[in-house]
Order: sequence, then structure tokens, then C-alpha cells
Amino acid sequence: MKSNGQRLIKLSLALLLFITGCGPQQNILDEIRIMHTIGFDYIDDNHFRGTVTIPIYGSETEGETRTEIITDTSRTAKDIKVKLDAQSSKRLHNGKLQSILFDETFLQEGVSELVDTFLRDPKIGMRVQLIGVEDKSVLDLLDQTYPIEEHVARYINDLVDQNIEDQNIPKTNLHIYLARFYDEGADPFIPVVKEKDENLKVNGIMTFNEDRAVCKLSLRESFMMKLLLEELNDGGAIEIALDEDENEFTVLRNIMSEANYTFDFNDPSLSLQIDIDFKARINEYSGQTLSSSKLNEITSATKEQIENEAGALVTQLQENNTDPLAIGMHARSKGYDISNDDWDETYKNLDVNINADVTILSTGIEE
Repeated sequence: MKSNGQRLIKLSLALLLFITGCGPQQNILDEIRIMHTIGFDYIDDNHFRGTVTIPIYGSETEGETRTEIITDTSRTAKDIKVKLDAQSSKRLHNGKLQSILFDETFLQEGVSELVDTFLRDPKIGMRVQLIGVEDKSVLDLLDQTYPIEEHVARYINDLVDQNIEDQNIPKTNLHIYLARFYDEGADPFIPVVKEKDENLKVNGIMTFNEDRAVCKLSLRESFMMKLLLEELNDGGAIEIALDEDENEFTVLRNIMSEANYTFDFNDPSLSLQIDIDFKARINEYSGQTLSSSKLNEITSATKEQIENEAGALVTQLQENNTDPLAIGMHARSKGYDISNDDWDETYKNLDVNINADVTILSTGIEE
């Protein structure tokens, strides 16, 4: 939902100076340091910390690659540029940038002007991931080794990509973030990572109101959002509780789904019906036998849980005045004028009904 918020101008200027040069330069690998990740930690209203990760490639005989961390704090754009460059033996280059990380406070303070500077740099691809870091500073997260992957920048990027492509996180990247930020009818969202034991995990998504993070969604809620946003084809997984007293459950995979939005403009308060066509296979079942009656029970339980949880998610998003489902875009595509000043209030009071049509295609397990 769009409003006029205070921008972090100093920091945007810092990054603008940091990622742009004074003129055309020839990039020879032996003369540059390639940044894979850029991260930012909020310190206070006048200070921030920038951190970059750089792979240092060994010689042909050594054959080893290590990751170098460069970090510093500053209150001015010129000073942070000088400090980071002063710590690198070669010119920093961002043409292979994979991800941009922010700590939680930074996300809450607002990041749009910072992110917008990446749009202005032709060297940076639009598939770069924006990622939030939970319960830890970006510096501490990057300045650490993890058993599962030696190179932390590659680890983070692969972790997020896998959870978007094959698991329960809705698709997003720098291009999608910017498109949603500049559209009146949608708000951005980004994945969030945190440490778990000695490794990292994707821990849901953070949704925005304009350029500020306002609502954290769990992995389960993120999957519900994915059902409402995307057409799925053989992706994701969901656990359905059957009898909690008996610890009876089933896991559905190979999910195919599609959501359709239908508005009732004749309703004085405007209403929305979202129909979800959901098909899946049973990948796991905790009980003994999958009878036809048990399959009917699983179908009914899946329908009930999707409708209840998706409905609760929509309510949560409305209460936080954030529209990552792009309901405003859907309404506009149907001819509704969302440019008027009353749309924010209309969105918050919108009556949304969820209907799920569930089909179990096969058990996928031996009975």
C-alpha cells in the first residue's frame, strides 16, 4: 500500500557511489575483485554498516577458493566508499552480484531508495535476490563458515533459489520487488533466512507497506500465499493434520494449483471470491491403511485447512495494510479504480471468501 514515507537518502547515495564508477572501465579478472553478496546493517539514524563477500581464487597449483569479507561503518556516502575500497587490493566489481541482504531493523526503516540504486546500474541483473536476515546481523551471518557449503554467498543464494523453485516460498527477485513497489496495486515481499544449529534455513517471507517491512509470514503462511499467487505445477509440500490426539497426519506433494479472483462490484463494500483448484499426491501417511473413506477424510481436511489458513492469511495482510497478493492489481484489471484515496480503506475492509476445490490424484505410496 503506497504512502509518502521518509527515504534513507544518505544510504542510497552511499550505494550509488559504491556501485557506479566515474566512466567506462575494462574489467579484467586479474585486476578486479568480484562481489557476490552485499549486505547492510542498520546502526542508528546516522550510521550504517556495509559488508561485501568476495571469492578469492587460488592459483592453478593451489586450486582453492576462499571468501574474503570487507566491512566498515560510516555516516557519509563518500566515507563508506573510501573505507571499503581502502580494504581491497583490487577494484570492487558488482557484475556477478547474486544477493543483497538486510538486517531486520533496516527492513523496518525502509529500503526503497537503496534498492532503487541497483535498478540504475546496468551491470546488475534483475534476478538478484533481496533477502532479509532474522535474529542476527548481516555481518555476523556472512562472516561465518557453514558445514554444508564452504562459500556463504553461494550457500545463501542456492538456499533461497531452491526454496522458491521447489518448495514453499513465492517467486521474487529484484525485478519483481521493483515492479511491485512502483505499482499502486501491489506491495513487495522478500524471503527471510536465519541460522538453525550450524546451518541456515529459509524462515518465511517479509511483506512490505511501501518500502517498510510490516508483516513476517511463517513458512506455512508463505506456502498459503504461494497458492494464492502462483500457478503451481508439481511443486511444494504441505502437511495436513487429521487426528492430533493420535498424531495422525499426511504429507501432500507434487502439488498443482491455480487461484482465480472474482470481484463483486455490486456489493456496496466490494467483495472478493478466491477459488483455488488444488491437486496433489499423498507422499506420506502416518496411519496404517489408506482406505477410500480415509482418502475422503484427507480431501475434506485439506479443503478445510486451506480455506481456513488462506482466509486467516488474507485477514492478517489486511490488518497490516500490506498487499503482497496484488489484490489491488486484480481489482484494477477488472475495471475498478484503485487510484482514489479510499482504496487503502477499501482494501482493509474488503470481504474475502476462500473456496478450495481439492483433488487427491493418487497416494504416491505403497499401501
